[in-house]
Amino acid sequence: MAGLFLAAEVVAVRQTVSTLRSITHEPLYSGFVNEDYTQQFEVKEDNWAGFSWFKKYKFELEQWEDDKGKEMDIDQKVPMLVTPAVFTVKGRMDVKIGDQEFELIKPHITGTNAFGHYSWRVVPKGQHDEVLFTIQKRKFDDDCKLGLFNCKAVWKIYKGRKGDKSTLIYYGIGDSDDQDEPEFKFYHSRDEYKNNKKNWAAKLEHKKHDDSDGEDKFKVKVRPSEDAALILLSVACVDQVADAKREPEEEPEHA
Repeated sequence: MAGLFLAAEVVAVRQTVSTLRSITHEPLYSGFVNEDYTQQFEVKEDNWAGFSWFKKYKFELEQWEDDKGKEMDIDQKVPMLVTPAVFTVKGRMDVKIGDQEFELIKPHITGTNAFGHYSWRVVPKGQHDEVLFTIQKRKFDDDCKLGLFNCKAVWKIYKGRKGDKSTLIYYGIGDSDDQDEPEFKFYHSRDEYKNNKKNWAAKLEHKKHDDSDGEDKFKVKVRPSEDAALILLSVACVDQVADAKREPEEEPEHA
């Protein structure tokens, strides 16, 4: 089914094309799953009056693309808003998608665990023990030699709490560990990436960073039958890491 947020006149022009994949888990928000088209979104960081601690992430559906590469302009705002909470111990982000509310919370106060991985849990609002998904940025990918050579940026999204390979939903990998200008593709597994790099499920590209107000823009492509809401939610996590990598640590003051 096409995304429920699309206007009726746009839905009317849908064409029947072959479904490329079948989603293997309960999506975060089923209204964003489009079975027919690759969806192209823009994700914009909005810092109120240039203050990053009052930021919001806003989303827009720009285009549909069929399996022959034909594009249709949509240019419609998506009913999704991510708002990082200010001065919370676990860096909470409030999430509203349609009529549903969620939270992104960090399981570790510092934002990283003992192995240096950034991690967020997706939970229903106010239900922190009910973990729907885990979004994690690994310090090193599986091919990184002693953490020194051939290192690539890797993001993993799990169903529920982080577990073994059976709970892995998406495996995101970039060309290099360049987290301040992130660009990478999501696959369903590392093996899928190794066997056919063109068979990606979603693609994320950092388009712009505005030094004047600190705002970032991302382009996100999500192929048919993929969990678009979950992929879009991961962009907020990616941007949080990009900001941390981009901003130099403050020097301690000396008396």
